[in-house]
Amino acid sequence: MPNIARRLLEAFLAYRCPAGRNLHKKMEVVQFDVARKARLYRFVNVHSHDGQTALEVHDPSILRETKTVMSDLLAFIETADKSHYDQMITAIGNSE
Repeated sequence: MPNIARRLLEAFLAYRCPAGRNLHKKMEVVQFDVARKARLYRFVNVHSHDGQTALEVHDPSILRETKTVMSDLLAFIETADKSHYDQMITAIGNSE
């Protein structure tokens, strides 16, 4: 799930913020809850590197946050571009 989350986030931000190359800087462009944004960034940055971590101390318990972080990711996309989010929901045939 961390790899999927990172790919979705990177693809969305490539569309939304095409000028930058740094994931963190692209995320900063979107006005979103700071704590949720930090949790999302940490999750995709630490856990999506094929068993390697960006931190010296790897805490696998963070993976328990997967459902919350995935919800944060969808909320992040919805905040950044509601129309795009709505079209994603329509595309998967899910109405809230």
